[in-house]
Amino acid sequence: MYDISGAVTDVTSSCPAEGCRYCMVPPNSMNFYYNSGDINIGVALSAHSAGRERYTCGEDNPYGMAQALAIQYAVENLNIDIPGILNGVRLGTVMLDVCNNPDVASLFYNNLLGTREVVRDTHGRVVDPNSVKAIIDGLTNSGAMSFSKSTEMYGLPQVGTVASSAALMDHTNYPLYSRTVESNYYQSIAMANFFVKKSWYYVQAVYSPSMRQDIDMLKTVTADFKICMSAQYEMGTAGNANQILDKVRSNSNAKVVVMFLEKSHIRDILLAIKDASWAQNFVIVGGESWGSDNLNVLGLENVVNGVITFQPQIGPTSNFQNWINQKQPRTSMNLPWFRELYENAFQCYVDASSKGKFATECPNPGAGLPSSTSYQFWYQMTTSINAVYVTAKALDETLKHYCGINYSGVCIEYRAANDSNKLLLQNIRNAYVSLSSSYQLSMFNGEAHSGIEIMNYRLGQKYVQVST
Repeated sequence: MYDISGAVTDVTSSCPAEGCRYCMVPPNSMNFYYNSGDINIGVALSAHSAGRERYTCGEDNPYGMAQALAIQYAVENLNIDIPGILNGVRLGTVMLDVCNNPDVASLFYNNLLGTREVVRDTHGRVVDPNSVKAIIDGLTNSGAMSFSKSTEMYGLPQVGTVASSAALMDHTNYPLYSRTVESNYYQSIAMANFFVKKSWYYVQAVYSPSMRQDIDMLKTVTADFKICMSAQYEMGTAGNANQILDKVRSNSNAKVVVMFLEKSHIRDILLAIKDASWAQNFVIVGGESWGSDNLNVLGLENVVNGVITFQPQIGPTSNFQNWINQKQPRTSMNLPWFRELYENAFQCYVDASSKGKFATECPNPGAGLPSSTSYQFWYQMTTSINAVYVTAKALDETLKHYCGINYSGVCIEYRAANDSNKLLLQNIRNAYVSLSSSYQLSMFNGEAHSGIEIMNYRLGQKYVQVST
């Protein structure tokens, strides 16, 4: 190339040290499922863990895959579980695997919603950005915070299924965020009541950086119950897992240790206890992120024995279990990441793409997924199903407002309205879902209220519910 004087000019530009997100990760290279509807819900979750490079994917993540199945179940069975809503409206999803990187979610949805790219699925179908009216996320606390901020400009309501940090209750900082998982605030109240019942008036705490505000809140709540939090340690700031455990042990009067941790930090703590030369002489009380999660403690059963955890109440499961039990990986190709989840559950391969990973071929037809010993109904599946139902109920109320109480299909008045997102957000934040006589979910100003379950890990029995 020549400049104005006729001299040869080199216009090659080098990549910046921090990389170039928009050229490194074009939307079409991201792993997503598109089940088209008249109205679509965007979904961001981690069906895989992060890979070695920043924007790559690693090992399968059963939690995220199970969430994807739960969301797909709720979309397909909406009118069975909640009859009479979204009359004549087909609900669809744009379900993205972010591989434990919220930046991927931000990039994809900014490109889609901002029409920066024409986004096509593997079948060549174009995703209409105007059809996406809400987003469900299965991201952890820090991921949900980052993603919510990055997509705020589009005004779409966001419904979280995992992040429980009290920081997300602040609608000034997170004006579009609601969630179907109980906030750590309500878990803290449940913990304090439990501690009083057990006469545990002297505790200490370990927490991930994303949950600093939750520990401050827990300290305030426990103080109201005359419970003293004698020490608190932040992962990383107060040292690594081994160093923090040494500090916990040195505070010998506080035998109860509350741990508000992200899943990766839970594993770090348990491994440090396993490798320690000393015997554990304290009780671990885990927050929602622990859950009744048997996968996260594989190989560490002796260490986790006795751990007490607090999690959202699991809703009715029989309809979902029957639905998933009938699914076969070779005939359910529309189910997001079902094949990989099935192969991992039964340690067999469905097609040649997994033949090197597993030694034997899966029988055809094979057993239903729930018959696998590694299968488990996690609470995240309930919160994911609830997120779809809360959003659907809110959409139904919003359509009634614009299209009339007896509407059928999506009317032009709704599509043309400039304030429909605001009304939808208001309806999400005040939604009510009743799935059985014993299970109801109420949303109060965007916060879920369904009840807290207390679980206790017992060797040989796994997590069992504690009656209070």
